Amino acid sequence: ILPSTLVAYMVSYVATAVVIPSCPTAIVMSSLVGSFVWALVFVIFLCVAAQFNIISILVGGFILGAVAYYLRLVWRLIPFAAVNLSVSLKGVSANCGIYIVAMIFSVAGFVCSILWLYILVGVMQAMDRSYEETHPRPEGVPEKEYREKEEGSPLHGFVFFSMLVSLYWTSKILGNTVQVTVAGVMATWCFVEQDAQSCCSPGVYSSLYRSLTYSFGSICMGSLLQALITAIRVVIQSARNQANSSRDECGGCGTVTLCILECIAKCLEDVLEYFNQWAWVYVGIYGYSYLEGGRKVVELFKARGFTAFVTNDLVGYVLGFTNFTVGILTGSIAILIQSQVDNSHSQDTSSLSYIYGSATSPHWISMGVGFIVGIAVSSVMMNVVRGAVNTLIVCFADNPSKMEDNHPESTQRMAQAWATAFPDAGLNSRPQYSVDV
Repeated sequence: ILPSTLVAYMVSYVATAVVIPSCPTAIVMSSLVGSFVWALVFVIFLCVAAQFNIISILVGGFILGAVAYYLRLVWRLIPFAAVNLSVSLKGVSANCGIYIVAMIFSVAGFVCSILWLYILVGVMQAMDRSYEETHPRPEGVPEKEYREKEEGSPLHGFVFFSMLVSLYWTSKILGNTVQVTVAGVMATWCFVEQDAQSCCSPGVYSSLYRSLTYSFGSICMGSLLQALITAIRVVIQSARNQANSSRDECGGCGTVTLCILECIAKCLEDVLEYFNQWAWVYVGIYGYSYLEGGRKVVELFKARGFTAFVTNDLVGYVLGFTNFTVGILTGSIAILIQSQVDNSHSQDTSSLSYIYGSATSPHWISMGVGFIVGIAVSSVMMNVVRGAVNTLIVCFADNPSKMEDNHPESTQRMAQAWATAFPDAGLNSRPQYSVDV
């Protein structure tokens, strides 16, 4: 796992610092084309599995048509997305210590998850013992029925829901703290470049300090809202799964109701997640409260006409494609490492693996472990890049003249790409600023 982690970090860093900045436009185009190719592969698999019946052909045609129409709509936005990505990666690479901060918080999240699981088991066992002492199992009552009655008690449900909220709240706090820190670092690079020009620059540790002190209350509030909605969705999903497995007469009606509730909760969760990724930008840049930051972002994009670009997240395609590629490369290198280790410790590698023992497919196991580790490490770094891109868009929309003072070439490139993508938007190079920097 450790070698795979190091490989994934190195591959991700090379991809974000060298490969993508060298040809951002081609990579954005390739990612979009790749999305169509994946849709085509899925449609072919669907038709083959359904033996090319009329329904599968119609559904497949609709999917391909929708993807092709979407590509046609967003193709003109590629230059602006490419410039945003290139400039953001330039700022992040100049302050690569933010990657270290993100990795540390990710490890902390993993440790907290293990601790949470340990505590959950202990709490559930304590509740089981307490229930057995206060409600002894009557004679003739099956163990399964007795346990189902215990698990259906209000106290049991309340404790489990509270534990779920604590897990998601902790996870969201850690992730959102990183996002606020990234916003602070990127804004420092945009507006005060001399404080953000090294790995552990003043912009990195001052932004982290603000996130953990002045802005921590806003982070906790926004994270709690996300955690509550996610926990509610998980509870509804669990209840729906139980309803699907039940055989009572009202099971069908209950399942439909729970399915609708789950869909509503999922929509709320997605909307809040999308809203928050921009609210954290303002919290990180200007130190606004959570609600004030969200309101400022909405006002800014409406006033500057950036709604069209926000709804077309082309950068997400590039980051997702990069994430998947890093996973494949890390898995492949993990196979090479496993083979070299086996060859150096055993003369007969056909029967036993030095790492995995008598596993029948050690190469596939290595590939799987490397792929998962690569995806996990790369996701952390890609989330940093995504936060940097969001921050750059806000900084450019809010105060382009201040950006131009520090980065004249990058600002001009962004302005030209914006004018090309949206010739009717008329973004002035020096608009009236909504916020003084």
